[in-house]
Amino acid sequence: MQRIIDKRNYIILGIIILLLIFILIQIFTKKEEYSYSYDYFDHYIVVKIYENKDIFSDIEKIYQKYNDAVNGKNDKLLNKIIDYGKDVYEKTDGYVDISKGSLTNNEVTDFTTKIDELSVDMDQDIDVSDIISSYATNEVISYLKENNIDKYLISDNGDISAGNYYTDGSYKVSISYEDEILDIASFENKSMITRSNDNEVKSYMVNPVESKVTKKYDTVVVISDDVNEGTMLANALYLMDREAGEKLIKKYDAAALWYVDDKTYTLNFDKYTGD
Repeated sequence: MQRIIDKRNYIILGIIILLLIFILIQIFTKKEEYSYSYDYFDHYIVVKIYENKDIFSDIEKIYQKYNDAVNGKNDKLLNKIIDYGKDVYEKTDGYVDISKGSLTNNEVTDFTTKIDELSVDMDQDIDVSDIISSYATNEVISYLKENNIDKYLISDNGDISAGNYYTDGSYKVSISYEDEILDIASFENKSMITRSNDNEVKSYMVNPVESKVTKKYDTVVVISDDVNEGTMLANALYLMDREAGEKLIKKYDAAALWYVDDKTYTLNFDKYTGD
């Protein structure tokens, strides 16, 4: 009987030792987290990194630079943004149109694009709301990589751009509509962009092709390698019929989810949800 008790004690001691080793590993391998929030373009942006780097003031300068461009204080950069907007217009068959300022502001009911002649002097026509935040965040990501920071997480009004995971594994992000969780996506080195129905009319709901506000879906989600590409696709897919959206997204290495009328439709999304 004594041998059985002794053996049981050794087993318990062994379990305790293993638990202590596991706890110590977690303590010493856990990366310290550093984060900072910014408020630009009417977006709440949080940048989170896992290395002790004094880079948040430089990131602020990047966002401020683009904010100045939007407010007419940096025409050279605004011209660059306009050129990018023209490229996006072509790639989305006109569904993302930064010349729709008059339509967004309810000044016209029958919109005609001015994308070809758009310039910094046409203030009333310029609306870069659909692309400016991701365009700035893309430069922030480039800055982080140039400074050898590959473990990061950026949240931009709920849109997520993720680098390498801070330990082993991947980031897990819930996909939800109102109070319902639709799924959980797992990824790293990707961007997940979400466009959802809202009582307040957002710029991405203003359809330049049909000259009206469009609310085809409750939620559209795109996962892509690049935050600019993901944003472009999500903005376009929210306005398009699903068949046209599928045709567009198949041109890219991206995945999409549409949620409408309590039904979920996906394309290439299973690899992120495990379904």
